[in-house]
Amino acid sequence: MSSWLLLYIIVLALASSSTAYTISDCSALVSFYQAMTVNTKWTTSTGWVTTDDCCSWYGVTCSYSTRNGTGFGPWVSALQLPNNQLSGYLPSSFSLLSRLERLDLSHNKVKGDISVLLQMKASSVCIDTATSQIPDTVFESACNSDLNCLGGVCSVVGGLKEIRLSDNMLNGTIGEEISNLFKTLTILDLSANELTGPIPAMIGTLTQLVELNLYYNQLSGPIPEMIGMLVKLKYLNVAFNLLNGTLPSQMVNLQRLEQLDLSVNRFVNGIPVDMGVLIFPPPPPCDYPGGTCFKSTLGNISLDDKGNCSQDEYSMWYVMGHKMPCNSAVSNSQWWCNDCSAPYPANPTLLASPMSDCRPNLIPVPPPPGPTTQMNVPATVEVISSPGPCLRLVILNRCTRQETMYVRML
Repeated sequence: MSSWLLLYIIVLALASSSTAYTISDCSALVSFYQAMTVNTKWTTSTGWVTTDDCCSWYGVTCSYSTRNGTGFGPWVSALQLPNNQLSGYLPSSFSLLSRLERLDLSHNKVKGDISVLLQMKASSVCIDTATSQIPDTVFESACNSDLNCLGGVCSVVGGLKEIRLSDNMLNGTIGEEISNLFKTLTILDLSANELTGPIPAMIGTLTQLVELNLYYNQLSGPIPEMIGMLVKLKYLNVAFNLLNGTLPSQMVNLQRLEQLDLSVNRFVNGIPVDMGVLIFPPPPPCDYPGGTCFKSTLGNISLDDKGNCSQDEYSMWYVMGHKMPCNSAVSNSQWWCNDCSAPYPANPTLLASPMSDCRPNLIPVPPPPGPTTQMNVPATVEVISSPGPCLRLVILNRCTRQETMYVRML
């Protein structure tokens, strides 16, 4: 039986038993399955293209809503197939999964670029309020504000919230179209792929982002200043790339960061001294917060310095930060906080000492390039009333004589 005939039979069966959402979603999943099974067999494929109900297929999660006792939907809200021997390119029809929120295809062999995912933005539609219902002619219709909804609410639906594509074979660039996902995206993990080009400036419009992992790619260029807009970010990893230039001072705005890794890139000049406090190598006592030479050790580090490497060696800088300073491997760790239980306390009780508050002043962020009137991008960085302690920074220089290893790592 041809693949097109199989697709026709499944869609025909769905048309007699489900809504338009399910028909289009299941059709998109059939195309996805065909694209991802070229010269391979999935580890687990229970239900895929063998049953009519795609909501029962392995790795697929569907959602629905009710109105007046009648079910509305279902639609595919999550597709999670990590480590399942997928191999192929994301088809253009994948964007028909208009209400997909969570995607996890990590540890497979997904190829090509991510452009189709950047089209999967949220939409705004009219829904009922808790106390009233709107006419059927308005329900689920597109809207710009509550005024369009005749007593209902203009609500955001769909839009990718989580993209987990680590350890695949993705290539190409991360386009400026990433800004399409600004309303919803909270997790972007594209680590361990073959992505090239710069980190786009428009990444700064993803103001809901909590996790950004671009580790081990071939990204180049500077970190954009607009990264300072990501004030909800807790995890940032851009290690093992080809990034260069000076670290933007706006990175000090990332006051909710709990983990940071900038290691093994080609940055030059210093590290913004307000990003945190240096704990390793241990600074002299005068460099503790409140000391007479506070931040001087960090301020003297230059990431284009060969450090202690000889002329015939290659220098690699490791720059890591965390908010769990109570680590037995770090000398004088007890100085930083009273409570050393993990995770690090949100409101630690600091020891009595002449410590100054190491939280930095916010740095202005430049406006995003291009028109943003339709994006509602905040004009200023959110002020965080209780950001917790500063990052504890570990900054090490390592040397190697193996040029091939150095080139591979960079």
